[in-house]
Amino acid sequence: MQWTFLDFIVLVFGSSCIYGAAEMALSAPEEDTLDMLQESQHLGRLSAVSMLLYFLVGPYVNIAMYKNAIIPSLAVPSVGILLMVLVIVFPIRFRLWSVLFALYSVTIIALTV
Repeated sequence: MQWTFLDFIVLVFGSSCIYGAAEMALSAPEEDTLDMLQESQHLGRLSAVSMLLYFLVGPYVNIAMYKNAIIPSLAVPSVGILLMVLVIVFPIRFRLWSVLFALYSVTIIALTV
């Protein structure tokens, strides 16, 4: 399998997105306590946008680079995309979205191991 320069750029972009999502997810607490609900309504939204962009890279990698089947390559990231959209649009339900995202992540790990 021969990768192109475009593939490299897409992978770098995806890596930047996942790093950005992780970096913005938890800002350094200025107080002794960290309120995740409040964080999710501020920088957490930006973190979710970065994660959303990362999920958009996945189908390209799976379809164009690895030649995987189209339907699963679109369906599986679609769940992550939906969860990130919900985090952005309805941050008040952050606790629920966090639990669902954790279940989604465990499912992805189980599918890929």
